[in-house]
Amino acid sequence: MKVAILYLLTGIGHYRESYSIGIELAKAGHKITYIEMLEGLKNFPSFKTRFWSQLYHFLINQIALKAMTKPTRIFHTKINYTCDFKYYFSRFVIFNLLDFLSRMLGRSIGNLYQFEQYDLIISLHPITTSAARSYLHMQKLKTPLLNVIPDETGVLAGDFYRADGLLNLVNSKAMHVCLNSCGLPEKNLKVIGHPLDPRILEKRKEIQKRVYNDLYKQKFTIGIYMGLFCPRSQIEDNINILTELAPQIKADKVKVKVISCGHDEYKHDVDDVIQRLELEKYIDKQYVSSPKELVDVGHEWMMKDVNLIVSRPSELVFYSLATGIPHLLSSPHGPQEVDMYCLLQSQAPVKYYSEIKNTLWEYLNDRDSLLKIHEGFVKTDYNFSGALNVKNYLDELQNRSTSRS
Repeated sequence: MKVAILYLLTGIGHYRESYSIGIELAKAGHKITYIEMLEGLKNFPSFKTRFWSQLYHFLINQIALKAMTKPTRIFHTKINYTCDFKYYFSRFVIFNLLDFLSRMLGRSIGNLYQFEQYDLIISLHPITTSAARSYLHMQKLKTPLLNVIPDETGVLAGDFYRADGLLNLVNSKAMHVCLNSCGLPEKNLKVIGHPLDPRILEKRKEIQKRVYNDLYKQKFTIGIYMGLFCPRSQIEDNINILTELAPQIKADKVKVKVISCGHDEYKHDVDDVIQRLELEKYIDKQYVSSPKELVDVGHEWMMKDVNLIVSRPSELVFYSLATGIPHLLSSPHGPQEVDMYCLLQSQAPVKYYSEIKNTLWEYLNDRDSLLKIHEGFVKTDYNFSGALNVKNYLDELQNRSTSRS
């Protein structure tokens, strides 16, 4: 089958999950095309196309999504740790603004991607889902469209992610219940598990064993992961971690790896602190140039030697759960990251860096606590076979098509 996988680079997570599904489908012989609906338009020669691209990029990222990731007086949004909207007006304004922009996006530029050439379209972002559905409806095309929801959320983000009238593929029974409570009927919901990178899933037991041995021997390799979204609070946490652990890094008691993509301010700050503390020969820095490289290098580290992940409670939460790698967290941005923190906390007593600031080395030296986190993750019954189950669903579609013909 010819399959288009749609995503947006509002962060690295949706690309990471798109890539995981693509790897599994490509192994099965399907022809995969990855489509980033906004960034890709910048390469088109038409001025009109580039104009629409820049306009939508600004409106979606600078207005609508920023309103979703932090409280703002403009929309009277109140986000709290129960993950509920307190003001119906803000919910109505933000969601309807996003839906309107998404539909206009599909009607304006959908033809440039020639969706009619595909046997199936898989979307991993609510904006691309709405845009593709709008275009397919406008053109009266019957190309199947799947809405994959790869996060664990509460009703706050769940209302944003759901797609009425489509099959919504979700991570867990909890997400099934959440979206059902948001109004999606049973027939539009299917639990598949999280689409973890198949390469990591295949080596899961091997990674878990290595991580246990490393933690038991107190052999630390810390992976500091910065995705495509780079809030100042996370930059400051990472700088403080490097500063706090500088003596142990120089004494070869801790190894540190840093990875990011496209953040000049972050690169400058990291390079500055490394130079100031004379850590140049100790830190493995990877300032990569593409989302694919960001994912590939970061995942290779997990398979090879990283035994503590430092990041926000993003989609990397699932990689900690799957591999047993303890996770040290920066502050969440947006309700979905609060939900991801709650998921981790339900499995093991994880910490925000702010809770142990200035005592990080003592935290690392508490072997029993780190092993408790590791064991909590390893014992999880969470399903990480989402990519394989998407492939299995495509097999079902093909079998139905064959039997009808």
